[in-house]
Amino acid sequence: MQDAAVITAENIQHLAPVAVIDFAGLPEHAGQIINGRVFTSSDGRLYAVVNREGQVVFLDEAGSVLSVTDRIMTDDGFPATFIDGAFDPSGQLFAALHSQGMAYHITIAAISGGQATLTVSSEDKPVSIWLDEEMAWLEVIPANANSAPYLLQLPKSISSDTVPVRKLFAPAQDEQAVARVGRLPLPLAVTATESGHVSRWDLSQGKLTAEAQVDAVPIYGAITLDGRYLVWRDPASVALHLLDFETGADQIVTLMDGLYIPFILLTAQADVVIGVYVNDEPAVVGWETATGRLHWLGHYRQCERPPDMVTFSNDRTTLVIGCDSGIEIWRAVEPVEVNG
Repeated sequence: MQDAAVITAENIQHLAPVAVIDFAGLPEHAGQIINGRVFTSSDGRLYAVVNREGQVVFLDEAGSVLSVTDRIMTDDGFPATFIDGAFDPSGQLFAALHSQGMAYHITIAAISGGQATLTVSSEDKPVSIWLDEEMAWLEVIPANANSAPYLLQLPKSISSDTVPVRKLFAPAQDEQAVARVGRLPLPLAVTATESGHVSRWDLSQGKLTAEAQVDAVPIYGAITLDGRYLVWRDPASVALHLLDFETGADQIVTLMDGLYIPFILLTAQADVVIGVYVNDEPAVVGWETATGRLHWLGHYRQCERPPDMVTFSNDRTTLVIGCDSGIEIWRAVEPVEVNG
């Protein structure tokens, strides 16, 4: 299998669809996939989606079903509600969160098949899960609205009697924060105050790792995996900014003038910002951060509704767009020269 190129300003003009996985064409044992909320492995080669029964279905880029997790059932005999999921860095394990009433379930599944599930009896509600090289992590919202969120840490090799360790949710220390930038890769988190003071946190380490001052409140954006660069927009979508946490410099990449882009991604070198679903149009665009130059990259296939999820693989080789009808995979592909 040929290695995919990391997406950069030098090859952004070649970013294009390379494969489509149609949910309607999956085998019967995959079940009915009800939305395009898709999770992507670090190398962009494996994908996980969830069927109507709350089972996680693992797919390769050819659309082959690798395995399907067992059902997690409620005490009343209904499928538990899927909340969140994540691949581990190796792409060989997947963590899934399901909830039901006064309990929630943590499942660690091998892509090749087999799983272990821990049930936690609690009124508190987990909202996210991630895996690092050694541990599984959960962010949990207490049932008591006056209590701060917290983390749970547990080994990836869980069993029914595993006892999670409770950890501090570091951003709770910032009592002035009014916003948290959404959809950033965990364990990174970014919060902002009303005055534009921006804080970067490492949730797993439980500490503040950088601060900066900007001229608005970042509410949505993307960040490089090392946490150095944050691309962000303000609530009114006046401009698209790139913040360098190392130097504190915040530059305007492009004026947006209210342009609505719900999905914003950032390349590994922070040299291109990708936007998907531009002003309700099924389009993919890219801005070079050094110059603001706009690249119109084309349309993804039409869906019946906006995408449910748009993600980059961690290695920044693969853009994945998931919607009601399936998954579309984009990579930077050099054009083929034809002689004659």
